[in-house]
Amino acid sequence: LTKVAQEMERWAYTETTLIKNEKGKVKEDRVVRHDPSKPYVEQDVPLEIAGKPPTDSQLTGFRKRGERRAVRMEKPESIALLPSQTERPRQSVGDLVDIDRATIVAEDSERLTYELPLRKVGNIRFPPENFEVLVRVARAGHTLEHAEARLRDPFRYKLLVKIASGEASADFATVDPKYAPALTAVRGRASVSILFFHIGGDGEVRRTDLKHVTPYHERFDVKIGPLKALDF
Repeated sequence: LTKVAQEMERWAYTETTLIKNEKGKVKEDRVVRHDPSKPYVEQDVPLEIAGKPPTDSQLTGFRKRGERRAVRMEKPESIALLPSQTERPRQSVGDLVDIDRATIVAEDSERLTYELPLRKVGNIRFPPENFEVLVRVARAGHTLEHAEARLRDPFRYKLLVKIASGEASADFATVDPKYAPALTAVRGRASVSILFFHIGGDGEVRRTDLKHVTPYHERFDVKIGPLKALDF
């Protein structure tokens, strides 16, 4: 997991995203080329949005996202001035897994599957007893192949929000034997009730045409924050 996380920002790829609501209506459909070796405003370039070439306005939107990323990466002292940064950082499953208590729950001649319990201390989003996190690795080289997180039982978050169901999974593949496996696909599904309203849906993200590159921020040896291999 550590090796995968260390290499996460060193891959260029074409990312296809498709997100639908519970009724099957498409909410997001886009193809974007991501290349962390390029200047920030050029790192994410939309190739297709909703089946059509991107408009000038959409291209401008992606460039502005690159400008914000430049501030976060190279001017961290300015982050406190941004209104969007006043909230508490969002926790992910990767922040909370307790690697030291991992146990093998399945195995065969080629693979091992581990269950990773979640920590209770400092956990404000994922009650450990409600979630199951599994990671599958290949015996050969002990390389990461698959990770998934599933909601065992419904629970209520901050009184007003009920999480009825949910699951997320990620696939990894060895693109180049010299490097740790790269993330190639993410899938997720959720069902959430807020007061009297219910929302849900599912989505999938696939990455193709992967190429190992040197990140743009390393040109001046800029240090970046913690990396996550399980950003669910």
